[in-house]
Amino acid sequence: IITSIFPTGHALCLKTPEGLEILVHIGIDTSSMPVGTFLKLVSEGSAVRAGEPVVRADLDRIRRADKSLATPVLVMNTDLLSGLKSVNQGSAVRAGEPLYRVTLK
Repeated sequence: IITSIFPTGHALCLKTPEGLEILVHIGIDTSSMPVGTFLKLVSEGSAVRAGEPVVRADLDRIRRADKSLATPVLVMNTDLLSGLKSVNQGSAVRAGEPLYRVTLK
């Protein structure tokens, strides 16, 4: 469930069915990018599935502004985790494919 999406569209928070709270921040230092850089495809309260687009970003505009495209994905309530194992280290990432296997307490 999308629990929050910033007005600019550069960041959003979601909550998984297991209760994990996740923050996704598209790019580094992108909160001040011009209107139109990010297009929100969902709203707060939307239910989403793995691989479903939630934001469309103008990557060329971000690059031209000399901003990093690195996109941190942070688990905010790590106290729910007992383990985290990378399953795709060193390989290409595709929408809907897991990056990690998470063990919940």
